[in-house]
Amino acid sequence: MEGQQQKQSKWKLERGQYLGEISALCFLHPPSKISSTPFLLAGTGSQILLYNLESGKITKSFEVFDGIRVHGITCCSSEEESSNTTSLAVSFKIAVFGEKRLKLFNLHIQTPSQVNAYLVLIHCLPKFTHWVLDVSFFKSYAVPSSQEERQCLAIGCSDNSVHLWDMSVSSVVLQVQSPEKCLLYSMRLWGDSLETLRIASGTIFNEIIVWKVVPVEPQLGGLPSTSLLEDDMYLSCSSPDSFQLRFQQHKSAHMCRLVGHEGSIFRLAWSSDGSKLVSVSDDRSARIWAVSDELKDSDNGEEEVAGPVLFGHNARVWDCCICDSVIVTAGEDCTCRVWRLDGKQLKMIKEHIGRGIWRCLYDPTSSLLITAGFDSSIKVHQVSASISQSLEGQIESKPFIDRMEIFTCRIPNSSEYIGLMDSCGVDSKVICSKILNVLYLCMQTMSDLAGYDILVLVLVLSSNFSGLLVTCNLQSNDGNKAFPLELRGCGMVFTFCKSEYVRCLHFTCKDTLYVATNNGYLYHARLLGTVDVKWTKLAQLSEEVPIVCMDLLSKNFTKHSDVVDDWVALGDGKGNVTIVRIMGDVFTPEVDFTFTWSAGKERQLLGTYWCKALGCRSSHHQSLLCRFIFTADPRGILKLWRLSDPLPSGSLPYGRTFDVSLIAEFTSCFGIRIMCLDASFENEVLVCGDSRGNLVLFPLSKDLLQDKPTVPQIKISPLCYFKGSHGISTVSNISVAKLSSDMIEIRSTGGDGCICYLEYDPDQRGLEFIGMKQVKELSLVQSVSANNNCLDDSAYCGYAIGFASTDFIIWNLISEAKVVQIPCGGWRRPHSYYLGDVPEAMSCFAYVKDEIIYIHRKWVPKMERKIFPQNLHIQFHGREMHSLCFVSKNTLVEANGKNFHSARSSWIATGCEDGTVRLTRYVPGVEGWFTSKLLGEHVGGSAVRSICPVSKMHIIASDLTNLSDWTKRQNTCAGDIDNPFLLISVGSKRVLTSWLLRDRNLDKENVFVEQEKTENRNGYNPSSEVSSSMSFKWLSTDMPPKNSSARGKTKVAEKIQGITKLNMNIDATSGPLLLEKGERESKISCDDKEDDWRYLAVTAFLVKCAGSRLTVCFVVVACSDATLALRALVLPHRLWFDVALLVPLSSPVLTLQNVIIPSSLPFEENIRIGNVYIVISGATDGSIAFWDLTDNIEAFVQRLSTLNIEKSINCQTRPRTGRGSQGGRWWRILSSSVPKNRPGDGLVAIKAGERVNCNLANHPMNGASTEVSDAESCTRVCSQAVDNMPHEPEVNSVNSLPGICEIRPFQVFNNVHQSGVNSLHISDTQDNQSSENGFVFSVISGGDDQALHCLKFDLSPLSKGKDSYVTSNLINLFTSSENMENNCCRQSQANKYRIRFLYNDRITSAHSSAIKGVWTDGTWVFSTGLDQRIRCWLLQDNCKLTEQAYLIISVPEPEALHARACGRNHYEIAVAGRGMQMVEFSAS
Repeated sequence: MEGQQQKQSKWKLERGQYLGEISALCFLHPPSKISSTPFLLAGTGSQILLYNLESGKITKSFEVFDGIRVHGITCCSSEEESSNTTSLAVSFKIAVFGEKRLKLFNLHIQTPSQVNAYLVLIHCLPKFTHWVLDVSFFKSYAVPSSQEERQCLAIGCSDNSVHLWDMSVSSVVLQVQSPEKCLLYSMRLWGDSLETLRIASGTIFNEIIVWKVVPVEPQLGGLPSTSLLEDDMYLSCSSPDSFQLRFQQHKSAHMCRLVGHEGSIFRLAWSSDGSKLVSVSDDRSARIWAVSDELKDSDNGEEEVAGPVLFGHNARVWDCCICDSVIVTAGEDCTCRVWRLDGKQLKMIKEHIGRGIWRCLYDPTSSLLITAGFDSSIKVHQVSASISQSLEGQIESKPFIDRMEIFTCRIPNSSEYIGLMDSCGVDSKVICSKILNVLYLCMQTMSDLAGYDILVLVLVLSSNFSGLLVTCNLQSNDGNKAFPLELRGCGMVFTFCKSEYVRCLHFTCKDTLYVATNNGYLYHARLLGTVDVKWTKLAQLSEEVPIVCMDLLSKNFTKHSDVVDDWVALGDGKGNVTIVRIMGDVFTPEVDFTFTWSAGKERQLLGTYWCKALGCRSSHHQSLLCRFIFTADPRGILKLWRLSDPLPSGSLPYGRTFDVSLIAEFTSCFGIRIMCLDASFENEVLVCGDSRGNLVLFPLSKDLLQDKPTVPQIKISPLCYFKGSHGISTVSNISVAKLSSDMIEIRSTGGDGCICYLEYDPDQRGLEFIGMKQVKELSLVQSVSANNNCLDDSAYCGYAIGFASTDFIIWNLISEAKVVQIPCGGWRRPHSYYLGDVPEAMSCFAYVKDEIIYIHRKWVPKMERKIFPQNLHIQFHGREMHSLCFVSKNTLVEANGKNFHSARSSWIATGCEDGTVRLTRYVPGVEGWFTSKLLGEHVGGSAVRSICPVSKMHIIASDLTNLSDWTKRQNTCAGDIDNPFLLISVGSKRVLTSWLLRDRNLDKENVFVEQEKTENRNGYNPSSEVSSSMSFKWLSTDMPPKNSSARGKTKVAEKIQGITKLNMNIDATSGPLLLEKGERESKISCDDKEDDWRYLAVTAFLVKCAGSRLTVCFVVVACSDATLALRALVLPHRLWFDVALLVPLSSPVLTLQNVIIPSSLPFEENIRIGNVYIVISGATDGSIAFWDLTDNIEAFVQRLSTLNIEKSINCQTRPRTGRGSQGGRWWRILSSSVPKNRPGDGLVAIKAGERVNCNLANHPMNGASTEVSDAESCTRVCSQAVDNMPHEPEVNSVNSLPGICEIRPFQVFNNVHQSGVNSLHISDTQDNQSSENGFVFSVISGGDDQALHCLKFDLSPLSKGKDSYVTSNLINLFTSSENMENNCCRQSQANKYRIRFLYNDRITSAHSSAIKGVWTDGTWVFSTGLDQRIRCWLLQDNCKLTEQAYLIISVPEPEALHARACGRNHYEIAVAGRGMQMVEFSAS
């Protein structure tokens, strides 16, 4: 026995951080001299987390339970402790409860030099018979028989009872049962003593019972006369000091019954004085109740009527709190709402995702509002300014406006009135009023018109707005005479000008604004505080024409400099461009010069753009200083102008002439207006975005910019383009950054609410979509402000600035929180914004409404700055996870073929029920989970069921007879092999998505040599910044079209030497393959109903053919309709093929694994020459099958290597997620214009992976040309592809051709499990080589039958000429695990390997419930199940499993397990389900 204990103590399991739902919140209020803000305790899983709200960081985490979720935390008042002079200390008494357990702790916090905390257990109360719903600390009381003080704790349970725990004697001294014996969903206690205690119970009958505990007066006979005697508990406490309760009986007293909710009562909250009660319910409402002290009989049927009913949530309401006059509710709709007591909603916060916000907490002292939910994030907002003013009735609350200055101003020439405007801009109401005043004055002075009044007044305005003819009818006051009167001349012609209003705004700093008007004026506005604005009229265009566009180029000075050197470009309605240079200081700006030239036809100039990336450059003459500006027209033509300054700045203050020359004209192939642009001088490219979501890339040579001898006014065609980057929504902003010596990264934002990332390869001359971030809170993302101090991926660093409906919003991409929200009427109104280093504290926004400029400015000094909102805990999946896998640095480095010693941090990929795929980083320490990145989302948010990493490359030689020579030849160039690391995710709606994971730090050695050059002038850094250790690239998404299924009628297909040929179209004139919208499935559904099939499992591996640049990722997917398919993704072209079907299947497959053995030793650690490909499947009927895919894979790869698909056009360009994400078009078949393929024509039929968003983009185009014919032809091609294709694919007529090939299993083990095989794992090839030069593998499976099964087999290649065979020593897996003399042998078609099944073992009750995840490396086995336990098993050579250790985890309902080896006998184990937790297993 002692030996067994020593053996078990040799290994240990240590819990890591749990990442999941936040289930409890509690404030800790220290003395003011220790901290001005409270501390926060948060319960997650079986842990509590301590946060310092002053710094916004976690201080420490504590494990309080063993596998029990924390449901609530209650704190007693703080006690200041004695401490030295350098630090202060405070202790809190806290009660933590979950399910039926309750523990009392002392929490000691030391501050302020360094916040440190430790937790001491006081009492662990015995397990209650029902769940604990609430706990309340009573005030301490003095015991008469002694000098000590005692303290009690009131505990409310779900059976509607209250227990009183005396902490001094560690026992229950009182138990009182409510007269209403029913189960509860919620209970809330109020009161600090037994006399003041009030209990509010939310029953399962949708009503609230309020009751209290009262003493029973003793009567003669010793028994109370109350009928509730049987509910009382006579105390048998052994302590004589508890006499106050011991000799006094207590009973429950009914106070009132609150009826009105139509659903279950989920949460209750008492006001501070106990006079009001707030309840939230399943009926999506919150109700306010007034509770009196009067006792009522529970049998009289009287019911209390609720006060205001708070409606606003769209789903169930989970939590509430009430403080003074503020009520806060949080619900399943992921919103937190703030209300007044009269039921008016003051504020709504929506920043969480997933299943909702579980907990909310408001502190009136610090004005902090805390929300936490299923997505693991804890959000902190400060809402006092907007709420308190509204509560006092002074002003209505304005969302998210805190410490923000709001003021208004007008341009100098604007009218002092606000009235209706006619189409000409003249206020006819005011004109009539002025004319009437003049007429009455004239009539009083003219004797002939005395006694008459005006009946009708007619205004006739001349066409040039220069004069006004007044016609009126006069009538005498007695009504007897009337005649018309026409007033001309004699001073009766009135001249009126158009009303002036703002057309453009532009901030240069927080207190300087440029304003352009419709009358051609340019003003400089200096904001002096909030009450005064100093206006300076800078310039007026030569004619009174409206200014339609404006852009600003400012020279950067020191932060506090008052010097001004701004270049303002103005475009007017006549097609002219005016350049105004402003110099001086901010208080007295002066115009240095103005210059105007014609840039286009009238009404054809829509945009002027300074390209800040080009800056100010010297020409080849060195005496000229050149600046560059672009102008855009409605037809997609972009003109580049060079402004040459012949003299140094300031030599001639006025009268300066500029040499303006048109040096290039860029013509978009789409013919659509260009909305934004950016350029890279080093890479010589210009990227433009138009109003229909397209990106166009042009060449921009240095010779052109440096004024070297070139053809003047050349017309330049695009290099390439990307159609539908933002669907059909406008592209609002573009930024270009250098990614490496030969690659650039492009970031674009648009009206679809997305931030898109693309790469441009000059060698391939193509744009490639690499990622996307959808900001769901914004309908239009106008720009992204990068946070250069963030140590994360640039896709998730900084702030997204844009609009949602009529509100201007700044969204923090890191904390996923709304920083600023200002109602402004939408993006179409003139507006401008300016952000400081920290937009939460430094932001300005101005917009125009009714001729008034509204300015919102928040500029908090650094010393007074407290940044809110904050995110204390990382945001994670908002729903359950079904799959996870490690994507460790070590694996990634192996994929890049380089040696690298990584830190102990690791990355984990997870797939969720909401369709999202995330990469989460874990670093052992206080925080544990460091960051979480969203890779993307499956189409339509379809659930992700399985994830598979693919890292190892397997080589197939082109000439198998000369394999050894090829191996030697490849040894010299092994370092040049491109070995990608892929992540494959599958799920509902048969969505299959592939991702390319890359460690950008290892890609190129010289990426960061010149860090300053990689940064764009607008502050954009590429996503390969040094601090980001891992990035991603979306590759492809494949899903079937509607009304299709994976089974049924055979689809038309052609088979060429084992390769299925599907829907191929070839453009005989242009050469490239034109991919079409086709169906790969073997059946087209006969009905109109959409099927509900889903992918359940996936496994994949990489294969490369020698001598070919193509890499094939073979993917085996299992569908819920009991089909198993082998598919191929050809890289880098992202083309999908169907290779084979795995048949027959009697039931769906739940899990898949693969085994690949090389025919020779690898010439590099991660590059293997493999020729045996085996897939192992576990099905719902408890069977495990082995499939040999070798012949089909080799035939496919070798056939593919002989084909020329280098010019294939990629139909798949971006993921189908987000608004307008389909590229704006559904691409269809060119059935009549392309020839059909015939069997044996030597061409492979290639089909698109995605049936929509077929893109003709990314094929090369001519660079620079004096003609525009290429662009025009490109436009014609696009138009034909979009407009002339039929909607449905045509059916090929060759129905007699054979369909897709079928593969049958070579070995099936039936009844391995009595029910479904939920999980399956096989040990890796590494370190599995046996003494007989074979590879030994261990297969571990777990099922619903709670059993764990182990199967061991060896697989070895055979010499050429020998037959392959299968040997089984397992005649019956359930009768014998010994070697059998009568072996079962079978001839294999591969003729290349031998497989022997050696041993097996079965643990019948490995877990107490269904097993959901297993993992093994051949030595250790880890398993988890619904019993919330991880069990560690030692795997012996004879396949025997012996349990070594187990641990209870915090993850409810675990669904998946994965592990990785960190060293010898040291493992990291990750478990996912409703949350995720890391566990470390190592030698003690």
